Amino acid sequence: MALTLDQLEAEAAKLNPTERAALLDRLHELDELSDPEIRAAWNIEILRRIRQVDSGQVQLLDGPTVIAELRNKHGL
Repeated sequence: MALTLDQLEAEAAKLNPTERAALLDRLHELDELSDPEIRAAWNIEILRRIRQVDSGQVQLLDGPTVIAELRNKHGL
């Protein structure tokens, strides 16, 4: 028997944050990756970004650096 939406929500609430994030990713993929046009568009975007990094057009920053820059910019 399938779970109701309320039951599913209650079960999801029992997951730890990492598991909930993984569940969200999987649910998001159900909608997005089922459409071939969206999947193709993401593949093009991914390749574009890889080329930018490889060519030196853009520079990758680590997470802590980005957070620090945003906090400084917004006075947090």
